Amino acid sequence: MDTSYDLSILVRVRNERDSLDRLLTCLDEQLFDGSFEVVVVDNESNDDSGQVALAHGARVFSLPRHLFTYGRAINIGINRCRANFIMLLSAHVWPQEKNFLQLMVDNLRSCPKIDAIYCAQIPKCLSCIGKVEMLRFSVFPSHSCVIDEGFVRQHIEDGFSLYTASYFSNSACILRREAACLCPMRDLPYAEENAFALDILIRGRSVAYQNTLAVCYEGPVSSKRLYEQSRRQMIAEKLIEEYYGFAFGLGHKNLYTTLSAFVDVALIPVTLIGIIYRVIFDLRYKIGSRALMYDIFSVPGIWGRLVGVLTWRQSKNTMEVDLERLREADAATRQIYS
Repeated sequence: MDTSYDLSILVRVRNERDSLDRLLTCLDEQLFDGSFEVVVVDNESNDDSGQVALAHGARVFSLPRHLFTYGRAINIGINRCRANFIMLLSAHVWPQEKNFLQLMVDNLRSCPKIDAIYCAQIPKCLSCIGKVEMLRFSVFPSHSCVIDEGFVRQHIEDGFSLYTASYFSNSACILRREAACLCPMRDLPYAEENAFALDILIRGRSVAYQNTLAVCYEGPVSSKRLYEQSRRQMIAEKLIEEYYGFAFGLGHKNLYTTLSAFVDVALIPVTLIGIIYRVIFDLRYKIGSRALMYDIFSVPGIWGRLVGVLTWRQSKNTMEVDLERLREADAATRQIYS
């Protein structure tokens, strides 16, 4: 393997041409004391996401849609990365510092006992997002910290769910190749990075959060996306609780996630009243604004959480890495040159 690169940057994408162009433009402008490559795994986009990536000099690989899972796409991408430090970035983030890549690499290089680091994520415009979207950013720790088994246990004792206590985001993170090979991403429908972090932790290693470095995050908004995202998140939370729960002393406490879904559904009328109130009295909630659209489209997401909590057992097989399917997907993934 050619390991002459100091850093590989892996981006998964599907129909995010404009966001991908913004991210890759930011990467082109980075100040980095070394060499890096960009590897894009394209899940058969219908727009010209692949062509945008090629125009920026990225190596682009097409993963057939019928073989896609979030974790599998990362595993396939990592197989095609050529550096020992690998950064994962979502297409809809972009770094805030001109030396973001350098600082992330330096942080990981200086901490030999840490296998992966993720950074802060902030909204594009704090005054332009709604109450529901703010919940995404509230999950991040309040300060930089090392996350090990003891950290997770303490947070569970403090009342956090296992998902929140072990939170790790691959929307913007850096990891060691050997860690990715030792603990490949599972085929979960969501939160495959949480499972990755927990696999690292139970082996006596650590991950970390760095809040002095940040990317802007602006995910697409639609009722279908937010419904599916909430449904998949709930499925993943339940699977993670069952698979790792007893290792962290959860026992019967894993009823928390189930009960929270039912409470959220019961409070839908209150949620709707709150949206109407903010439309009348909050100037951010103009008709057509992102803040308003996100909060409205998040109401179907509440139903998605309930569907997820009622059907999660049907997805138990996704806790494992389907090696046969991974090999099939790896063989079917083709590099795009033009």
